[in-house]
Amino acid sequence: MFSSSIKLIYKKQVIPQVYLMTFQAESVFPFKPGQFVSLETWPKVFRAYSILDFSTTPFAKDTPLDKTKEGAGFLTLAISTKPGGLASQFFDQIKEGDSVKMLNISGRFGLTKATPEARFFVATGTGIAPFVPMIKESLVKNPSINHKLFFGTLRREFDFCRSFFTEELSKYSNFEIITCIDEESFTESKTQRMGRVTTIIPDYIISKDIEFYLCGNPHMVLAMEQKLKELGFDRKNIIKESFGSVRG
Repeated sequence: MFSSSIKLIYKKQVIPQVYLMTFQAESVFPFKPGQFVSLETWPKVFRAYSILDFSTTPFAKDTPLDKTKEGAGFLTLAISTKPGGLASQFFDQIKEGDSVKMLNISGRFGLTKATPEARFFVATGTGIAPFVPMIKESLVKNPSINHKLFFGTLRREFDFCRSFFTEELSKYSNFEIITCIDEESFTESKTQRMGRVTTIIPDYIISKDIEFYLCGNPHMVLAMEQKLKELGFDRKNIIKESFGSVRG
């Protein structure tokens, strides 16, 4: 167990109730894509947030570099704030320059050692966070695997995940993002479909050799897991992480 003080140097609201935040640490702490870090939001009250990025350079291109420290590590998180929650109040109010206590990096969610024909990542909201490093690692290590990210949201204006993969979308022909939009009618395209992930993903299944990674709203995770079992997929092909009220 370890603890460290980290300073917020970048805070941006990407959509209502979702922030992208970068914290400066003394150095980069090693982590496996899919793991989470615990932050102290109130005295002795910690909340866990999946690591979107932790490296020697800030994830967001518009991070003010004049506030950075040489040799520092930059921890980036996607944090959801829901009205009334204590942690939500904390992150709504926190300002650039404020410090937070970080405790531990842990978690078993992550890529398997298998080499399937395809990997489908299914996320809602800030459930996208662990998939950012996971997808990037998988693309580098498995260039022959088909990668698809299905991002479920209510409206097109909430489709914020694409900006996290600008380089990967242009570099890898075996990677695409399909946004599944639940509460809006429009002319569908290759990248934006109408409906929930549970109704859209079956259209893309052409093999049983697929790994499914699920993360986000627990109701989505449960419904998607049930749908995949109905379609004949084995439990070992379904790797999941649910976000309850205490996860970002």
